[in-house]
Amino acid sequence: MSVPSFSTIDPTKMIISPSRVTFDGLDLGGTSGNVTVTFGYKKSDVKADQIGDTILDRFNSGIDIKVTTEFLEVLDLSKVETLFPAATYISASPGALQFNSAITTRDSDNAKILILHPLFQDTASENKDWYFWKAVPTEESEFVMSPTEQSKLKIVWQILPDVSVTPYRFMRYGDKDLV
Repeated sequence: MSVPSFSTIDPTKMIISPSRVTFDGLDLGGTSGNVTVTFGYKKSDVKADQIGDTILDRFNSGIDIKVTTEFLEVLDLSKVETLFPAATYISASPGALQFNSAITTRDSDNAKILILHPLFQDTASENKDWYFWKAVPTEESEFVMSPTEQSKLKIVWQILPDVSVTPYRFMRYGDKDLV
């Protein structure tokens, strides 16, 4: 008879915490549900004709990083405008957000710093922050209105490379100032 094996678990290393979402220095307000970061390296197969479709090796050929957020404070149109670079905020009372054609708009022109700060950390501590040097809202969003839940605005962010440094950088988990 075998004896079951158990992992050593340290509950002080576990967290349950919502995040503060800051874009270009603007606190975007309350979120609903999870704030998620998804990332993965893209791979290119290396093959040789002599052995058909057998993969000999794979090389990193890129990385795809996205952040998904759901915001609750949907009535503050000046904040919502930040999430739609192609939209125009009309500040006359009560205000409006107008969505315009933006055929030649480039994501890189609208990419700014995005910070996810877990609220279990004090404001000054950055050692558990997710820091993205160039994030842009994809503007492929979802506005949910429900008779039983709060309205929310789902935003998916695309993370672009910061090409101002070598090697190019995308994101950091932890203190952004460490070298």
